[in-house]
Amino acid sequence: MNNAFPQLQIFSSPYPDVAAAIIAIYCGEKRGLTLSRRDFTALLPGVSTDHIRKTLRDFLENKTLARSGCRYRLAVTPARIIGMKPYRLYRVDLQILRLIQSRGVITASDMLRVNGVSRTIFLRSAARLKKLGLIESYQDKPLPAACRYYKFKTQENIHE
Repeated sequence: MNNAFPQLQIFSSPYPDVAAAIIAIYCGEKRGLTLSRRDFTALLPGVSTDHIRKTLRDFLENKTLARSGCRYRLAVTPARIIGMKPYRLYRVDLQILRLIQSRGVITASDMLRVNGVSRTIFLRSAARLKKLGLIESYQDKPLPAACRYYKFKTQENIHE
């Protein structure tokens, strides 16, 4: 999965509620279940077909589902995806999480240097991720102009 972060037990999805419902269908049923898009529409009443279509496309791009003709099947083991929670993450959010995943700890200047993201955009996205409880920040020095560092939150604090 491209937009998955196993340390945090999360993955990115454009419609998190629809993604969670689709994963629940696959993980709750027998092995080798294959469904068409119309089957999902019947199994998920009240959900927009556009949301289902976009979520299925996202799962195909991230290699979570595989497609054979017009039928979809789970491409990863259910144990790998069942504990993961979907979140709607934007491009800068994904860049922040990928950089933290590769380096462990980052700063706003790291994001500017690596991804070309300005400090204000970085701080806005970092505040959003902190509000979701995915990252935490700390200061190396207790000075007003100190550099603020960001890292993944510890696992036990995320899903409380």
